[in-house]
Amino acid sequence: MTGIAQRSGASIGCVYQYFPDKESVARALHSWYGDEMEEQLAPIIEQAGDLSAEDLAHRLVAMMVAFVEKHPAFLRLLDSPIRFARTPEARHRLRNRIAEALRAKNRRLSKEDAWLTATVTLQILKALGGLYAPLSPQERVRVTREFQVVLSGYLALRL
Repeated sequence: MTGIAQRSGASIGCVYQYFPDKESVARALHSWYGDEMEEQLAPIIEQAGDLSAEDLAHRLVAMMVAFVEKHPAFLRLLDSPIRFARTPEARHRLRNRIAEALRAKNRRLSKEDAWLTATVTLQILKALGGLYAPLSPQERVRVTREFQVVLSGYLALRL
């Protein structure tokens, strides 16, 4: 907690006033990152019905790459042994929004299939983040392209 206070430029008392322990800091960050990711996804989701599967995949991958570059601690937080996941309602809301966007692209897609496709899409994006972070800039470009291919192919088959 002392390190957090030093890096934030706040007094230790101020940090403890809002966060009684590291787990509460991690929970707050996890929630904040989740909210920001939803904000970043919102315009992509809104436009999904008008995008090709390839364009949708490219935008989703680009969003994830930008998010990971802006928030490198996000991935470490996801892999942390501390379990402080967002509320089930927040996770459900994000998957549901993506599922609705997928159904906007393909009205024949059942709600269950759209939900599954949204879940797999989010897992693909999470995997990208995990592989992306430790790579060199050249390797990052290659991995990003590969994930665009994977997600494009998956979405093209499902949609």
